[in-house]
Amino acid sequence: MMRQTVLTLLCLVVCCSAACEKLTEMRAHHYFNNAKKLYEAGDYRNALEACDNALTFDPNFIDAVYLKGMIYYRTASYKSSIEWLRKAVLQKTDDQALRRALIDALLKAERYPGAINNIKILLDQNPTDPELLFMYYYAHIKSRDDNLIGKAQKKLTELVSQNYLDPRIYCLVAELAILKSDYTQAQELLRRFYTPHEIWENTVMLLADSFVSAGDYNKALEIYDDAIQKSDKKRMLQDRLTKILLLNRQYKLAIQFLSPLYEQYPEDREILFNLITCFASLKKFEEAQHIIDTALKAYPDDLELKRKKIEILIRENKLDIAMSITMATMSSCPQGSPEYIEFKNKVAEIYFLTGKYDEAKAHAQKILMLSPKDQQARFTLCKIKLQEAASISVVGELRQLINENPNNAEYYYYLGLAHRKRKENVMAEKVFRESLQKNPGHQGALIALAKIYYPQGSFNILEKDIQEYFKIYPEDNETMQLLNKIKTGQAATD
Repeated sequence: MMRQTVLTLLCLVVCCSAACEKLTEMRAHHYFNNAKKLYEAGDYRNALEACDNALTFDPNFIDAVYLKGMIYYRTASYKSSIEWLRKAVLQKTDDQALRRALIDALLKAERYPGAINNIKILLDQNPTDPELLFMYYYAHIKSRDDNLIGKAQKKLTELVSQNYLDPRIYCLVAELAILKSDYTQAQELLRRFYTPHEIWENTVMLLADSFVSAGDYNKALEIYDDAIQKSDKKRMLQDRLTKILLLNRQYKLAIQFLSPLYEQYPEDREILFNLITCFASLKKFEEAQHIIDTALKAYPDDLELKRKKIEILIRENKLDIAMSITMATMSSCPQGSPEYIEFKNKVAEIYFLTGKYDEAKAHAQKILMLSPKDQQARFTLCKIKLQEAASISVVGELRQLINENPNNAEYYYYLGLAHRKRKENVMAEKVFRESLQKNPGHQGALIALAKIYYPQGSFNILEKDIQEYFKIYPEDNETMQLLNKIKTGQAATD
């Protein structure tokens, strides 16, 4: 009787254990299937959660481990992706698709030695696979390891001599040429062997960047122009070239590049505003205003266009027109809104520029009632105080504004004026210099420094700064004449 009872209990334990294992397996698959659907739908956050649930029930569920690695890959979390894909590869060493996924993650994470080792495993099985050959030598070159680059160069030379058909291989050869500063060969290879693969655009950009680094922007423009004609990623290349030219203040070249694009795409706001910026930066205000006025006919309520128009009118010293447009624009904005405060600040600025300091002060104070920390209103009050000779309190407030916005060249310039007013000439020189460092095109800071150095006979100190200024404003004859007058003692230096 006792023996029968024990056997019965053992059977029950075995059955329960089997049932539990079956239930655990079912729950793991349930969550995995859900994770897979979410992954395919692009819902990676919830897919990851479902995948974790599957692995809670079965930590060794290989498909869930693989999927988790791919979820991290899709979210550009390559370090985590590599961790989980490696776990999957250790369980399924012969799964080529899985190993390729790991290789992709390693390449994205720029872990080139690891990528090379895994590609070699697959190449041993498929020695002529074009995708594997490309990735293998791509990883060698991108490693920037001289030994690996040497090995790649030897093999790539063999492939080229055999007239290898994959154009991506010739992109790698072009990159090798760039690394050796043989830009002519690189450009010729890229012209002859176009491929829609991203390696072609990336190599073109690397070549152009070499000329940008050398200051040869015309050559960089030529390379981009040629690439844009061929590439199916035209907009990406156009945007990148525009950013390079604007960042390096190559406004003339940017206009040369952007003008045909604007004619082709007149409704493209990015091209429109970049072109306005270029004309305004070169003080070609008439051309900038023409573009703005044309756009305003189509979009009469566009605040960004009105901002640009007002900004340029102020720079042209057409303050009455600027005030009229600013007042009308401010009145169209809900009172107290950020836009209302922004244009009210412009009203205060224009009043200041016309010498109506009481009106400027009144508007700035009203702004601070609406927005107590508003930087522009505080800055306007600082400028007014300087006109009223209250330079002691201004220094502290301007330093606070610089702490809040350390890249604003105007704050440094007016701080320099405050120090100069207090006869603190060494401090004035220091912050005028900082202003010019923040903005090499700041005319006020350049002139202020000239008034310090030229009377001392120190003509060479500003030479580099003057060159940088006229790179930005090559046609600014007014500033050149003023500098010459200071140099020859024909202009006041106080």
